[in-house]
Amino acid sequence: MKNGFRGERTSLPLIISGFVGLTNYNIDGSPLNDNEELLLFEDFTPTKVLPSSDTVAAVVAPSMKPSKRNIIAVAHQAVDIIQSSQEANYLYPIKGGIVGLHNMGNTCHLNVCLQVLFYISEVRTEVLKVANQSSPIVTEMSSIFTNLISLKSKGLVFVPHELATLLGNSTYEAQDCDDTMTRLITDLAEQIPGIGQLFRITYRDSANEQTNCYSIHTRIGEPDLDHAIQYHLSTTRNTSWPQFLTFDIQREWQNDSIHQVIFDFPKKLTLPTVKRQRYQLIAIVAYCNFHYVVFLQKSAYWIMINDEVAYSVPSTDINALKGCSTAEMPPLWYKTLEHKWLAKMLIYRMVQ
Repeated sequence: MKNGFRGERTSLPLIISGFVGLTNYNIDGSPLNDNEELLLFEDFTPTKVLPSSDTVAAVVAPSMKPSKRNIIAVAHQAVDIIQSSQEANYLYPIKGGIVGLHNMGNTCHLNVCLQVLFYISEVRTEVLKVANQSSPIVTEMSSIFTNLISLKSKGLVFVPHELATLLGNSTYEAQDCDDTMTRLITDLAEQIPGIGQLFRITYRDSANEQTNCYSIHTRIGEPDLDHAIQYHLSTTRNTSWPQFLTFDIQREWQNDSIHQVIFDFPKKLTLPTVKRQRYQLIAIVAYCNFHYVVFLQKSAYWIMINDEVAYSVPSTDINALKGCSTAEMPPLWYKTLEHKWLAKMLIYRMVQ
């Protein structure tokens, strides 16, 4: 991925764009449908009564050491499985069907990328076919995906420590979600035939070129995604667009009032091109105070995965990720989780 203007100070975001394949969220390999139900928060009785204050600390790292079990994974080695120790500390988590990923202190950026890639049915299917690839990263991803399926409804979360170690020991160390996503996509595209096609875009510079991840730069101060894309298309010629798009939003994250700066993005996006390709928003990675969570679209509501715990989120609450005042912020992630989430990465799917 080309370098963006990371760290440049401004009160409005700069957009960098990459491309990711994404389809309907599958847990067990079969597509979800509108008749399929998850247990929503209103059906959940907390296993622990909270103190008189209705606020609890947001998860960045667990405050106590959870109990561990060992199971044998499909891959060549045993992996650690941690009994979820944080569910009792949360209001309204979803029960069953979604396996969380344990945060080892600073691995939320990896967790959100793994959940998004697992969300991609084409990627998940291909990754599950491999076990002992020449790429250790692909092998570990196969093990992780296997456990995300086998552990559903068991009250357990998976610990991706082997993959985190591989990424940390490599020459490409990544702590930002867009860097991590680029690294994982690149390894998958190089090792598994066909996956690269999900991410490929063709653009024209001096000659036609192809890439799996492609950056665009926009003027500082663009008010929304539509204007950012229009400016990009006025300076660059894309000869083909992929089926799936992601946009990484760069903001002045250290600014305490940045959550009040609105950067609008549509749930339905139409590119101002000759063919006028149309896209629909289906996933969002959000950021606040060095922590990432992911929102996955499911019918009329969204699923928010915060490391080990998943929540149902009304579709109307997604608008707050564009930026809003504290008074307009949904109580789940502001009062309960004490985070003012803002969209960091947007994932769109092309629709007919």
